[in-house]
Amino acid sequence: MKANTTEQSVNLYNPKENKVYFRLSIYLPNGKKVWQSEMIKPGKAIYKLKLNRTLAAGTYENCTLRYDCYAMSKQLVQLNGSQMNFTLKVVE
Repeated sequence: MKANTTEQSVNLYNPKENKVYFRLSIYLPNGKKVWQSEMIKPGKAIYKLKLNRTLAAGTYENCTLRYDCYAMSKQLVQLNGSQMNFTLKVVE
């Protein structure tokens, strides 16, 4: 990601084969959420996002990308989810 700006380019998607909505979130190592998506329909993607805050240049180890899955119904029933740890590199 780019330092000192909230606007970021990404490639996060919900495969068209899925029968659920995704809501994605990014957390820093201290547990602070810096971004959360709207519901992502199957076959749709996010290519640009806006962080809740800017990040200084550096390497952030043990960040978390969290996937929450929701039934495709009017009531948005939360289903399973997953999360993965990753190293976030923020550059000037």
